[in-house]
Amino acid sequence: LCFFSSIIPETFSYVTSEIIEMKMPICAFNIGAPAERIKEYKLGYIISNIDPDVAVEEIQSFYISLYE
Repeated sequence: LCFFSSIIPETFSYVTSEIIEMKMPICAFNIGAPAERIKEYKLGYIISNIDPDVAVEEIQSFYISLYE
């Protein structure tokens, strides 16, 4: 599971591309082009709020859901 923690709206992300190419799960905040790609990715999850407590809780829930 990868956490793309950028809070800056990027127009492209090589990291996101590599993670998707490796078919790994990825979480990110809803910012910029990486978020748009992650929304369409079956192993992707967009965190609802830029808040550390929310991020930890949602990442843990996403991780658990992957293995249910």
